[in-house]
Amino acid sequence: MFRNIRAVFATLTLTSVLLLQSAMAQADPKVEIFSNQQPILIGLNQQTQVTLLGAVYDDSLVNGAVNLVPNGPQNTACPIFVNGLNSPVNIPGNTTNVQFRVLVQGPSDPQQLTQTFTCGLTYSAAQVVFDPVTGRFVLEPVRTLGNEVRFQYTVKRRPQ
Repeated sequence: MFRNIRAVFATLTLTSVLLLQSAMAQADPKVEIFSNQQPILIGLNQQTQVTLLGAVYDDSLVNGAVNLVPNGPQNTACPIFVNGLNSPVNIPGNTTNVQFRVLVQGPSDPQQLTQTFTCGLTYSAAQVVFDPVTGRFVLEPVRTLGNEVRFQYTVKRRPQ
């Protein structure tokens, strides 16, 4: 009889732990920046912000940061990249059409006029959470769905 009680207790304990872990895993935010973005026009030496669309799923992203960087060596992956840090980010869960920004600067080579290029970026996300064990706030990675973003840019003469 005691064996059966122990087995039932062990099964209930394991089930409770798994349910708790499952509930906690579902509550975490997930960030996605959609892989294909709208093309842009950029002038020679022109600096501009590019808006990339994405979403935050499940839980809210609070006190977060989303960082975009070239997907490989900058001179080949995204030569116009300047900065892709989005911080602080506070977005309710299950929100689509979230705007993330990347600062870019057009090339200085006039031979690139009217040519079209592709910029490849990757991204990561994190948020500040309270750690009850240490009593401190810590930066915790946030799961991303996919992590590659592309947009095309065409170089034009800078408007006067």
